[in-house]
Amino acid sequence: MSVTGIYLFALLLVYDHYKIDWLLIEALKESLENFVHKKRHNFITKKIIFLRKNHPKKLFAVLSTWDPFVIIIYYREGYNKWNNFSDFKTFGIFVLSLFLSNLVIAILESGFKTVFF
Repeated sequence: MSVTGIYLFALLLVYDHYKIDWLLIEALKESLENFVHKKRHNFITKKIIFLRKNHPKKLFAVLSTWDPFVIIIYYREGYNKWNNFSDFKTFGIFVLSLFLSNLVIAILESGFKTVFF
């Protein structure tokens, strides 16, 4: 695991230890699970609901390029459980999102041709 992975794992442990939703991701998950049928959502929530229903792989790819920490909090089961890596699937999602984000960073830093050719 890379240094970034170790840092994000430690950050997840601190995030779960203090049980404070400072990124509002748990609140977003709760609102998506409880208020999907309401009409009044802001633009970002509507797009996330649309991608979550129709294109979950695209949502994963988009969020992975942003931050693997956000991915692991968003994709783990339930909300406000503060359950770290509760199963192997959650850890696999973390490793895959870490790989995708590092790949995007490598492409942006060194250029597409340098990474793949």
